Amino acid sequence: MTIATTHRWKRWAATALATALVGGALSAAGLAGAAPSATAADPQLLEKNTVWAAGSGSVASHRIPSLVVTTAGTVLVATEARITNGDDDPHHLVVKRSTDGGQSWGADITIEASSAGESWANPTPVVDQSTGRIVLFYALNHDNVSSQVFYRSSDDDGVTWSSRVEVTSLFDGNPEGWTFHLPGPGHGIQLADGRLLVEVWHRKSVTLPAASRAYGATVVYSDDGGAASEAGGGPALDTAYPIGEAGVEQRADGSLLMLGRYSVSGTHSRIGAVSADGGETWSDAFLAAGIPSATTVQAGYARFRADGDSVSRLLFSRPVGATTRTDLTLAVSYDEGESFPVERVVQSGAAAYSDIATLDDGTILVLYEVGSTVQLARLNLEWLTNGTDSVDDGPAVTRTVIEAEGLTRTASDPTSVVSDPILSGGAYVELDGSATGDYLDVAFTAPAAGTYDLGIHYLTRNDRANFAVTVDGSPVAAGSPVTGYTSIRKYPVADLGAVTLTAGTHHLRLQVTGKSSSSSDYRIGLDYLTLSQ
Repeated sequence: MTIATTHRWKRWAATALATALVGGALSAAGLAGAAPSATAADPQLLEKNTVWAAGSGSVASHRIPSLVVTTAGTVLVATEARITNGDDDPHHLVVKRSTDGGQSWGADITIEASSAGESWANPTPVVDQSTGRIVLFYALNHDNVSSQVFYRSSDDDGVTWSSRVEVTSLFDGNPEGWTFHLPGPGHGIQLADGRLLVEVWHRKSVTLPAASRAYGATVVYSDDGGAASEAGGGPALDTAYPIGEAGVEQRADGSLLMLGRYSVSGTHSRIGAVSADGGETWSDAFLAAGIPSATTVQAGYARFRADGDSVSRLLFSRPVGATTRTDLTLAVSYDEGESFPVERVVQSGAAAYSDIATLDDGTILVLYEVGSTVQLARLNLEWLTNGTDSVDDGPAVTRTVIEAEGLTRTASDPTSVVSDPILSGGAYVELDGSATGDYLDVAFTAPAAGTYDLGIHYLTRNDRANFAVTVDGSPVAAGSPVTGYTSIRKYPVADLGAVTLTAGTHHLRLQVTGKSSSSSDYRIGLDYLTLSQ
């Protein structure tokens, strides 16, 4: 099956973008005290302002930011106002409102005051688009050993809030023995069917060794506008995938993609999982190979939405430093989170937790920590993509996705179509190879004559072979041979360079060149191929 998508995109080297940024592409307008005046219609927009300055509210710092846009267009932000800086030290919870798209801010509204040393944590809002109700989940941290989970709601656009409601019992008797539960951080989402959904991460006591804490993530959902909450599921616990702080977004096919923090320190990929039933059950966890490895930290994750726009984009923000929380970078995906080929540094130097939202006109808001302060960046697609994407014109490159399971194939060894809810189309083609030289050949159709950038989405496992790629018998220009072996599950995208094709049928061949000494087999798994022009 071939899907000629309306998604168009342009690959940019991250190093080139970083060089352009350091060279002066950033605007200084909009820093604390300035009055931003640009709009999303400008050729490239990047403005910043300080939401919580150092010492604001007579606390040591503001941390763990969250961000939503209400049905009235109000930008609502929330943080822990940390009286002292420790994760389990005394914290207030506060929110602020902006009625001008995040250009200026009202006074703090206290959600919970730490009047007796309470450590209130992780404010995580979700908005019901049908009623305008805002539901704010959060926790009370007891010495990083256990916690209680609560929510409050607002029916007047975040001005006033209901009394707290405890929902800790949703996690009673969990088979993993979790005692510590924190919503978010970040924001929850509303699904297409109206369900409200908030992610929650869990573990046992921090007094245990990291490997014994049973890190995991699940969701809480409501089908009645937030009046009652139910416990959803999460990926099965696996010590190879210690998922922690996570975000969830709904993909174009209705499934949910969870992307979470690797909870053991070091440099790692994000951990992913997929749900096809609204968060009640989830696939096994995997490493999201389309997001480059970086130091472990929470990340922002949101769908881009704008009036009149039909292109599917997911946004992702995180520090990209390999060993330190530095260079907060915003990336965009045009393939439902399989890859994030375009990215740009929003904040160079030290930066940590972040959250993302969009205004109706397409202005992107990124709320993030810089030391003890919290800042907001207002930017547009033109800035993020260096002029190659906009709400009005769309991305600059057309991308055709061709699902392997729908193609005519020949092979040296048995092949099969394997169901996998994680993958595009829900399945992939498997070659059960047995030796070097075995091959999988698929026939695909080029929509028109021309030169295309060729890519493949494939599987890496502990039973995979390495393989070379040819088109119509000619080796591809780049990216081959492809490494198929990894000790744990990944779903990489291989960029194979430019190919010149006539309109009509062509043949893509994946041929086994050998295998890692650690691989247990010669298998190849092909999900789809892409032609970009």
